[in-house]
Amino acid sequence: MFANSMHDIQKAGGIVAMAVDANGDLYVLDRAFECNGLCEPEEEAAASYTVKKLAGGSTTPTEIPVTGLKSPTSMAVGNGDIYIADGKRVLKLPRQ
Repeated sequence: MFANSMHDIQKAGGIVAMAVDANGDLYVLDRAFECNGLCEPEEEAAASYTVKKLAGGSTTPTEIPVTGLKSPTSMAVGNGDIYIADGKRVLKLPRQ
């Protein structure tokens, strides 16, 4: 199946954004959808998001709590803080 638009890609789930901090730690913003059975194309599934941090040299990610995201598009890390662009706002997660 091929995505016909950015909207189709955003509805697909999976990795939304990634960022690397100065220490080489990788941060991944991941999206999961919840549907009862199969979601129809016109049906909006409930999306949930998690940020996972994989410290340099580690093989086990740490989940960082994040709530209230509606349509995140990108992520950045600076001075230990995580910034997520979500629609017309930027959400700042405290240092982890």
